Amino acid sequence: MRYFILYLNLAVLLFQAQCQISTAASIQGNIELSPDWRPVVYLIQPRSFDELFTNYGGLVVDSAQIKPNGDFAFQTVHRSGLYLLTIQRPAQKFPNYLVLGQASANFFPLVIDAKEKLTIKAQADQFLRSTIIDKPSEPNQAMLELSKLYINTLEQAHPKEVHSDDQYLAANQLPFFKALSTFADSTKEVYAALAAIRLISPESDYERIPEFLVNQCGKWSTTTPDNPMVMQLCAKTNSSNLPVLVGDTMADFQLPSTNADTLMLKKILGKKLTILDIWASWCAPCRRENRDVLVPLWQKYQPQGLQIIGYSIDASEGAWKAAIAKDKAGWTHTSHLTGDSTPFMDALRIQTIPANFILDGSGKVVAKNLHGANLARFVDEWFSKN
Repeated sequence: MRYFILYLNLAVLLFQAQCQISTAASIQGNIELSPDWRPVVYLIQPRSFDELFTNYGGLVVDSAQIKPNGDFAFQTVHRSGLYLLTIQRPAQKFPNYLVLGQASANFFPLVIDAKEKLTIKAQADQFLRSTIIDKPSEPNQAMLELSKLYINTLEQAHPKEVHSDDQYLAANQLPFFKALSTFADSTKEVYAALAAIRLISPESDYERIPEFLVNQCGKWSTTTPDNPMVMQLCAKTNSSNLPVLVGDTMADFQLPSTNADTLMLKKILGKKLTILDIWASWCAPCRRENRDVLVPLWQKYQPQGLQIIGYSIDASEGAWKAAIAKDKAGWTHTSHLTGDSTPFMDALRIQTIPANFILDGSGKVVAKNLHGANLARFVDEWFSKN
């Protein structure tokens, strides 16, 4: 009888311990509130790569009340994976609303491991910037580093760099892209890399950076091939979804010229280098590039084997030819004069201008979307070596 009672007591203790484990807070901490914020913290689960950092897209899986002293705790042990913590202002009806592209972001990306108990501290007014994790795991340490990088880069970028016409001068020249892509290339943590990729373009516009996307697919499909988000990332790198890539050989194409002749692209390539420039008369940065960059390069290197082929997406023949004359752009010019709806843009699989593809003598793409000083430097170096 004595042994039976002892056994029963042990069984009760084990049951109590199991209950405590199942109800123990997997995430807890302290958030310093102000009257501008609702005293609730939400846990959002992106169900796909495209839902990550998408407003109203992630699934609200849990919430926790923030006490007057700032303490909070989620009582459910959640499945391992990538989540977002968010807080909201009282007027915001949706808990999965995200303040993106601002230093005052109201979210923090978090990697949950069912075996890990997370203790977090943050300030509501500067949620992403202020979040710290006590003894973070390597995945969460990477998220902390990414968050700091994101905030610092946003603050260092002058608004005109992002919101003026110059935003079209190639995404890979913007400090924001450079910082986040370098992080994704260097990190060993898959979720941190996926978060960086999505923060580069929450709109999933990767037209300017397809080579980066392909490289990221190659990296993570090797190390974490079964991760669903990696599979979804790689689905975007299908050649039919991406513009012509560096390393591809440009296909031949019929291009109508200014004098109504039809030119075959391959027959008008330069002996050493060709700049295939996609532009329009109404595109201010295109016109600046004509005058300030392409004209000097043409004058300097055309005798040495440089060809420039301009392709305009104008609809007006008069505006197109007037712009060519005004810019003194004496190189070969072509256009279907059909505006944005042009077969050549479809063949290149691009929608944004200015754009360019730089081809060697055989038509292989050796660089693309270089503008301004970067384009001039590339051409100078090419002719110094070839």
